[in-house]
Amino acid sequence: MVLVTAEQVAVRAGLTEALNASARTAIEEALNDAYAEAASYLSRSPVPETFTERGVRVGADGTYLLAEDPVIEVLEAEAENTVAPSPMGWTYATYRVTYRAGLDPDTDPVYRRALARYVAWAAAGNPMVRRLAQGVTGARLIKSVNVPGQGVTYEEAGGAPGSKTAGATPTLEDLDGWRRLVVSQRAGMAPHPLQTGQIWQL
Repeated sequence: MVLVTAEQVAVRAGLTEALNASARTAIEEALNDAYAEAASYLSRSPVPETFTERGVRVGADGTYLLAEDPVIEVLEAEAENTVAPSPMGWTYATYRVTYRAGLDPDTDPVYRRALARYVAWAAAGNPMVRRLAQGVTGARLIKSVNVPGQGVTYEEAGGAPGSKTAGATPTLEDLDGWRRLVVSQRAGMAPHPLQTGQIWQL
């Protein structure tokens, strides 16, 4: 899934020439950075990704207890060896599960527009892309230049980032509607007994 192209970033950055291999590589790295920033802020993948987990149990409702969410689809589930978790002899089957999970821009057009807008502008503002734009004839990226007896100040177009005014660039806060607030550590946490159908272990 291509949400934002290098050409769309180039337009926002003011790059008027066709992208050469070096420029395209820099923009693609800037896009990767923008997606990583969104993932960190949202506390989940901002776009669907494929994950593989081992030792997965099945909950009382018949679904796999997977670490990533929301789950889009289970691609493959392979039974592993039966595990005995306690001397009392309780056993349960575990699975190796390959699945797709993450927020899905294809099924939520409002989210798609918000994420694409943030990623495109974040990539355009990345220092790697700004250095490319600085070399464009007529670019007005330097905010001020001071030499003895002289000073240059360029007026910025649009409102301040996140101000919600016309021309303002988006910020991570524009993705708040899809953010998951993490209040406890997920790694290593056992499922609740009501999910597994098992009694408490003492």
